[in-house]
Amino acid sequence: MDQDDGIMSLDVARSIFQNTDGERMVTDRNYRQSLRYYRNQNDIVIKTGGKSKADNEKKEAEKKDPLHDHDSRVSSNFQQLLVDQKASYTVGTPPTIDTESKSDNSKIEDTLGDVWQSTLYKLIVDASLAGTSWLHVWNDDEGFHYAEVPPFEVTPIYKNSLTHELLAVRRTYDQLDPADGKVYTYNEYWTQDSATFFKMPQGQDYDTMVYNQSVALVDSVNDESMDNVATFKHGFKGVPFIPFRNNSDERPDLYKYKGLIDVYDLVYNGFVNDVEDVQQVILILTNYEGTSLEEFKDNLRKYKAANFESTSADDRSGLDKLTIDIPVEARTQLLDTTFKNIFYQGQGVNPNELSLGTNLSGTAIKMLYGQLELKAQQIESEFTPSVAQLVRFILGKDSTYKITQTWTRTSIQNDSEQADIVAKLAAVSSKEAIAKHNPIADDPDQELKDLQHDQDAADERQAAKPDPFANPDAAQAAQQDPDGQQEDDKDNQTGDDKKPVDDE
Repeated sequence: MDQDDGIMSLDVARSIFQNTDGERMVTDRNYRQSLRYYRNQNDIVIKTGGKSKADNEKKEAEKKDPLHDHDSRVSSNFQQLLVDQKASYTVGTPPTIDTESKSDNSKIEDTLGDVWQSTLYKLIVDASLAGTSWLHVWNDDEGFHYAEVPPFEVTPIYKNSLTHELLAVRRTYDQLDPADGKVYTYNEYWTQDSATFFKMPQGQDYDTMVYNQSVALVDSVNDESMDNVATFKHGFKGVPFIPFRNNSDERPDLYKYKGLIDVYDLVYNGFVNDVEDVQQVILILTNYEGTSLEEFKDNLRKYKAANFESTSADDRSGLDKLTIDIPVEARTQLLDTTFKNIFYQGQGVNPNELSLGTNLSGTAIKMLYGQLELKAQQIESEFTPSVAQLVRFILGKDSTYKITQTWTRTSIQNDSEQADIVAKLAAVSSKEAIAKHNPIADDPDQELKDLQHDQDAADERQAAKPDPFANPDAAQAAQQDPDGQQEDDKDNQTGDDKKPVDDE
């Protein structure tokens, strides 16, 4: 690595970090809240330490109503369902990348490797949770590398708010230093040509921040190690951090439907608690002649009866019950309406509608995926330039280098209907189009190769055993000897062997 002599001063670094702390804290708060909901730790379970608990009883200080003792708190995992739907539908099949250069395409495929699909999936998940996810790229002795960085660690600094041109990136994280066993807060400042590293004890202010001498340098002439430094030139044409935005305003998905999820949790858990509480019956004793409740319980168990003192015919002496009435129909309708609204506001596919039948037509399936398709198109439009930037980093190209991307959706489809359409259009469509839309072909390119292989094999068999009726010339050629002469006994006979034919 090359040392950068123009190192950023500590005073400038402190000023930048102090002025960006507010934005960093907002991103951290939004991401962690979205992550809680993604992990099924909704607000309803904050009191139980983030764990869903059923048949949980209230504490004595919280028992304001004797008819309501239970406090079950069960979280509903809508957030993970909606986010995973979005990620699977959009990048279940990674986008194909074409540069019109076979060598460049091969280099891109080799560099992205096997982890590209899982990385892209994680980028969509984190973008949905934080508003923007980040990919960091770097070079070392082993070549080009890339990795997803937690969104709460990255604070971007843009040149202006109109073009979102990235001027620099601040990365902040806490880590244990094994040298002294203490935890430090590390700050990295990446510009378009260099990176500078700082550290300070965790929980301390910026006055304690110093340079982090963590970059090892090697003398290229003598091949000897030099003293570590706190800055180096990264060698990329731009800041080696790539933003993958969730939408144009970089907002997380949760704000669209968090209130609805909280309503569903509140109504559902209230319903559960009432069902548990209804099993408790409060007995009202009027003019009971005894004074001990234990005696009353013993009489009920032994004799199924109790003595009451009646002073008049209408003094209402006796035993009454106090129970809870549950508005089942109203709550059921409210839960159903809220359930539907969560998927409507969250632009997802309601699984209850998909389970209505297995013979849904292709048009009906597309309509069910309509809202999700709108959301997928939005994030595709934001991810496309980011993927292109990654490719340019890999190839070392500038923004003028042409890159074509093809994004394919992953969804449930009616294979029978699709096969029928392909069969009807086979005569007027190209082989490429048929292979692309064949419901049983996962890879169109491989399908075309398999078809060509089958055709070549059929041609070889035809050439070995020609059909004399279909191609007389081929059959005649197959009967020739190695010298090209026909095996005709009459033609091979000598003149003496030929017998005259009597002319009658």
